[in-house]
This record gives sequence, structure tokens and C-alpha cells, in this order.
Amino acid sequence: MTLINKPWLDGARSRFAFAIHVMFAYRLALCILALNLSLSSIGCSKPPIASISAEATNWHAKFGWKATDYFDDPQVIALCEAIEENDIAEIDRLIGAGADVNAKGKGNMTPLLWAFPDNKLKRFVSLLEHGADPNVVTKSEFGVRSAFHVGDSVTHMASRSAFPKHFEAVMKHGGDPQLFDTGKGDTLLHAVITSRAPHKIKKERIQLLIEKGADLNAVDASGNPPVTDAVAWFGQFDIASQLLKAGADYGIYQSGSNSKLVHIVERAGLNLHLMGDDQRQDFKELEAWLKNAGEDLEAAQVDNARWSKWGRTLPPKEIRRRRELEVAERKAREAADPKLNEPCTGDPETDTAKQNSQARD
Repeated sequence: MTLINKPWLDGARSRFAFAIHVMFAYRLALCILALNLSLSSIGCSKPPIASISAEATNWHAKFGWKATDYFDDPQVIALCEAIEENDIAEIDRLIGAGADVNAKGKGNMTPLLWAFPDNKLKRFVSLLEHGADPNVVTKSEFGVRSAFHVGDSVTHMASRSAFPKHFEAVMKHGGDPQLFDTGKGDTLLHAVITSRAPHKIKKERIQLLIEKGADLNAVDASGNPPVTDAVAWFGQFDIASQLLKAGADYGIYQSGSNSKLVHIVERAGLNLHLMGDDQRQDFKELEAWLKNAGEDLEAAQVDNARWSKWGRTLPPKEIRRRRELEVAERKAREAADPKLNEPCTGDPETDTAKQNSQARD
């Protein structure tokens, strides 16, 4: 999901994005408070506060997760209990004795997911080394809506997590770089970009996904590629540059509009005075990269001004009509000139030919 996906909005975008950020932080704080009060429902019932030990030291005890509520196989139940105890030797012994490391329980709960909370890397890696599949798609929130959702996977959880080593372990042991989160409508690249992980870790994960062959141009449920989200999601300009240098297509149009990366970058430049030194430098480098690739920021500024005026002066129905007309005209040009449909990836010869073709139109 991107915060800027309607190009006809006016200059209040930055204030809107800030408000969204504040609202998100407020809702997150409420979720954390609810978790700390142990009010989450587990399985089909909601345990009373008194039934959850105030001295619980692990996720499973704190939130009432019981292996018997999710699995029927005694060996798998024993495996989950060994996971809770962080007993690596017992985990190895049980798997060696036949416990199914890829057992799927209620809601597609798996032993690997059971091992994910609490940032206990050794038990997590042990299961992966025994062949646990991190790509199993969940079918439940497991009673903790703020932490899990239908359509998620351990691979996606690790990509979003602040746990520093889990994602690297997942990708080393079968994590699918193309896996799509059907619940949030995200690729792994989108998930990393919009996560709350430290920025340095985000860049490392992006690079790992690039090396693993992730599709740099796969769009999310809103029709936006990762490079667009990197700019729109609080100005991660260095990540946008990282993706572009790896071959991401900067010419992908946002769904239902003629807005693309250059337009979002131009709009972001309106807030240059609000950026810190590092972010401002990252922005300038991204802007220079786009200019060098042949993108016209002055033309993008004209487009943005026109769309902004529409948003201020026209009713929604007329805005929609004009937007659809612009998109239809652009698609007609593309149909008449196949070069306009070629990806823009920073190759000077290819992209210059495409820009020249657009200029002739």
C-alpha cells in the first residue's frame, strides 16, 4: 500500500502523510497496549486476564497459545512444547524420531511459525535446517490480530520483523522471493519497504531480495511497484535508487492514471526544506539519476500542477472523466508506437529512444 497514489491531490499531501503516520503510530500503540494486557482471543475463545500468568516470559504463555489447540499429532505437540522451552537438543531428537516439521495445524499453524515469536534465532534456524517450509500461507489470525493476518507467511513475517537475522535465515532455507501476501496485497519488497524494521536492515533485505531474483517490478494490490512505494512511503529515496540501479522499471504508471515515479519524486521535492541532510542528499541523487535516464521533471511538474488544479476545482466525476481520457490517449500512443511499451531500466540507449518517441507525440 502506498501513501501517495492519487496524482490529482493538491499540496496538502505531506500533511496528509504525516497525519496518516501519526494515526498509524497511535493505533499501533493501542494494539501494543492491548497485547500487553493480554486481551487477545486465542483459538475460538478469549481467556480471562486472570488465566494468563503475569510472570509469563514467552509469547506462547503470555497469549495463551497451546499446542493442543492447534495440533492433534502427539509428536508435533511435543515438538511445539520443546520449541517453547528453546530445547534445541529435544527439537532435534523429536524430528529425528519422526515429528513432522512441516505439519499444518489449525489455521495452517506450523512448527516454524510456533518458533517465530520471541526472537529466538537458534530454535528457528534449527527447524529451517530440518526442512521447515517458511512459505506456508496462513488461514487465521491465531487470536492476535495485531500480529497475524490471513494470507501471511513466515517468510513475510520475517521480512517485516525487527528481528535482525530471521529474514536472512528464511531466504537461506527456501524463502520464496516471489511470494505474495494475499492478505495485505504485498510482495516481499513492498513488505520490507513499508515495515517498521530499522532502515539499515531494510536496505540489507532489499539487497538480499535483489540477489535472490525478486521481481523488481511486481505491483502490489494498489498497482504500485516497489520503487514507487519506496518514495511514497516517507521518502526512502536511497532504497528507490537501490532498486533502480538493480534494474527496476521507473516507467510503470500507477493504476488508472498517467502518474509514474518521476511525478511522485517531483511532488516529494516540494518538501525538500523539511528533510534532514541525509534524506535531502538521497533525494538529490535520485533526482539526478532520473534526469540522467531521460526523465523530464519539468514536464512532471506541469502534470502535477494540472492534476492538483483538478482536485481543487472539479467535482470527482469530472476528475475521473478527464483522468480516464488522459490514460486512454496515452494507451493509444503506446499502441501506435511499440517502443513506448518497453521497460525503462536505466539503459541509456533504450530509454533515450523511448523518451524521443514520447517527445515526438
